[in-house]
Amino acid sequence: HTMPNCPPAITLSAPVFGSLIKQTDSIRIQFSLNDPDNNASFVEIYVNNRYYTTVLAGTKTLKLVPLPVGEHIISIYAFDSEGKGHEKSTRFRVVSTVNVKIEKNTPLMTLFPNPAENRITISINPPTDGNLRIEITSTAGKSVVRLEKVATTPTAMEIPVDISYFSRGTYVVTAYLRNKRLAQAKMIVN
Repeated sequence: HTMPNCPPAITLSAPVFGSLIKQTDSIRIQFSLNDPDNNASFVEIYVNNRYYTTVLAGTKTLKLVPLPVGEHIISIYAFDSEGKGHEKSTRFRVVSTVNVKIEKNTPLMTLFPNPAENRITISINPPTDGNLRIEITSTAGKSVVRLEKVATTPTAMEIPVDISYFSRGTYVVTAYLRNKRLAQAKMIVN
């Protein structure tokens, strides 16, 4: 009496679906293969639907070749000795690490680059209470970011801004308090 074949099962724990991985970080594929019958011995790994490598079954962490900026798919296939298979995929995005140079900080507004997290922090010391609006525009005049906050004095406000999707170029950061221009600074993303 033979037991019915149980297909292999893959657990893919990294990269996490939908995650953002910086171009400078190494990409690790982490997975495990479990086959109740113990007759699945290897997995095939595909990157962007192209064969990448074959590895033995078990729990593994593989360091991947650097990938270009953009969306990527990693698929893992396992087959047992009877041809039963299992597939797991994950999708993630590689983002460029941005370099930011700040020009013209003022006592009312200071920009702090945080390249490790692809963002800047805008620190504002509002002289009065009121509605605060922050606009970041490209030199072509296109509004890239528009944030509305309520300013209460004398509290300094720290506002993080994700700049991972900014194109290279020069941007003007303007803070308006009660619809009047409070401060302006320039930042160069490269």
